[in-house]
Formats: sequence, C-alpha cells, structure tokens
Amino acid sequence: MKRKAINAKANRMLKKLFLNEDTITCEVRFKDCWVHAVQFAHRNKRRWYYDKPDELLWAKNQVILACPNCHNRLEADKELTRLTFIRLR
Repeated sequence: MKRKAINAKANRMLKKLFLNEDTITCEVRFKDCWVHAVQFAHRNKRRWYYDKPDELLWAKNQVILACPNCHNRLEADKELTRLTFIRLR
C-alpha cells in the first residue's frame, strides 16, 4: 500500500479510536494551547514507521491528540515528545 493511502487509513482509524474514547480536545495542554483545534501527534516522525507494520501508525501508544501549538512544540523537541508520551501513554 502506498504511503498516502496508509496515512489516510491511519487518520481514519485514529479518528474512530479517539471519538470512541470521547477524546476530542488537546491532551497535551502546553502554554497557548488551542484545546479544540486538534491533530494527531506521533511518538516518532512518520518516516520512522515506513519499515514497520502499518498498524503502528494508529496504535494508541504511538499517538496523542494535540492542538497545532502543542503539536509544533512536540515536532521541534524530541526529548519533550519522549517525556510527554511517558506522561500520557
């Protein structure tokens, strides 16, 4: 399956997972958090998952729901990402 299709499937699966758990706001909540404008933040960069089973892209322990501000902070800081995932997952 091509990367674009895998990513689209991952997004569908994650939406379903988080909606089923009634998680619809940012889980991270750093300063200036937007709370309701959310996206999926992965534990690792997406390219890390390319040679792994596709299911890891939508595994609960690999993703948190984050607003754009929190997501950008996680993207920019690997150690902050690691610590946040320890706290939340």
